[in-house]
Amino acid sequence: MKNLKNKIVATCLLVFFVILLTNCTSKRILKKYYALDAQSDSTLIQKNALPFSVIIEPFWAHPAYKTRQIALRTRSHELEYYYYHQWAEAPDVALRFLLWRKLKTLNVFQNVDLAIGQAYPNYGISGSIDRIEVKNPDKKTHYPQARIKARLELFDLKNRQVVVWHEFDRSAKLPKKFGMNQFVERVNQMVNEELDVFIQKILKSLQ
Repeated sequence: MKNLKNKIVATCLLVFFVILLTNCTSKRILKKYYALDAQSDSTLIQKNALPFSVIIEPFWAHPAYKTRQIALRTRSHELEYYYYHQWAEAPDVALRFLLWRKLKTLNVFQNVDLAIGQAYPNYGISGSIDRIEVKNPDKKTHYPQARIKARLELFDLKNRQVVVWHEFDRSAKLPKKFGMNQFVERVNQMVNEELDVFIQKILKSLQ
């Protein structure tokens, strides 16, 4: 009789744990991926493209940010990385493609490519990302921030001489309890604004 009761108890416990395990696996936390999107200023659209061909070289990123994991600066020299929140593309790849898309949409150059095509390019564009991160509140700022620091250069492809350069270090305030999409929205806005400034400098220099 005792053996029968023990078997019943064991069976009930097994069923309970199976149900519990099923519920846990059905509520798995999924990874979320975030993308940067081009936002073009219609006032920059050119009726006549500049008569040059341009190649956008692969961008450089600081090794700490050359990853799809979104970085969180917890202290002055301390970084952590979100596990369930990631970039859809590594930031250096995303920024390069974003600039290419804007230059094409705004009709800035006669040809703009990511690789050398039929027309040998007159100019090249390079870029570097030094920081792109969520920054925790500190003694100076009592709220979290979105930060990006980067540099863009247009250079003569014959001698690598820089013709136009643009460097920026931007931060934007985030709500104390922010969602990751809010962080990406701030970064996206800052990046698009700075790319527009870079394009304006190019037009002023080459027109």
